[in-house]
Amino acid sequence: MPSAVVTGASSGIGKSLVKELVSRGYTVFAGARRVENMHELKAIGAHVLSLDVTDQQSIDAFKEYVQQNVEGNKLDYLFNNAGQPCSVPGADLDVEDAVRCYNVNVFGVMRMTRTFIPLLMAAKGTIVNTGSVVAEMYMPFGSVYASSKAALHQYANTLRLELAPFGVKVVTTKTAAVKTEISDNKKLKEDSIYKIVEDGFEYRRELARNNNPQDPDDYAKDLMNILSGNPAPFFYLGNGWFKIFLLVKILPRRLMDYILMRLCKLNEIPKRLAQLKKKND
Repeated sequence: MPSAVVTGASSGIGKSLVKELVSRGYTVFAGARRVENMHELKAIGAHVLSLDVTDQQSIDAFKEYVQQNVEGNKLDYLFNNAGQPCSVPGADLDVEDAVRCYNVNVFGVMRMTRTFIPLLMAAKGTIVNTGSVVAEMYMPFGSVYASSKAALHQYANTLRLELAPFGVKVVTTKTAAVKTEISDNKKLKEDSIYKIVEDGFEYRRELARNNNPQDPDDYAKDLMNILSGNPAPFFYLGNGWFKIFLLVKILPRRLMDYILMRLCKLNEIPKRLAQLKKKND
């Protein structure tokens, strides 16, 4: 029976992936910090375990359980899906927030990959990383999250060459809008220089949620259908990806800047500051 590990399995894409894999006959090991949110997955036959991808001891304990419950000490799929959002203007950035984001989105993937490579090599398995279209598209107030996904993409692109001689594939999704319970509720700081365009910040933060996001169950089915063939190292998934692809690949940078400035109200800052000054004079 084929086997798979899924991180970030308590909600959204991860939870749907576990359900899809179980329906296809896989032995699935579902890991997340919030085990209490995975009763449904346990009920359908998945192995449900606590997993914190920022903690090597947690990962080692998870691996030990997997080794004891897979055939031939082999793992067919590692889905690096756990993710951490972070919407914040660069000028307001608390570096500790960036560290938390990178610790999950980048270093968590590195920890999981390094730990499970022996099992993947034994099965000539596949590593599947949940990447993002934002790695290719710069968006105001998203520098930390976007750069973490860009780092993931570059890591994966190099890793696939390094592991190819051992029969291990590495593929990464360029995920667009998908309905998920993960949200970033952090508000602008009261003394933020962008407080005057807080409506633009809120618009940017809710953009994916308000852009007809794909149901995660449909996303999981699409992903497994692609993986069952001969997938490219990188491929787009989720609603709205083609629109983003066109924006990134076709529009001149100056026009792209103009559109993004207007969407996030950055172009209105001088006018609003002048109005505020006039009001206070």
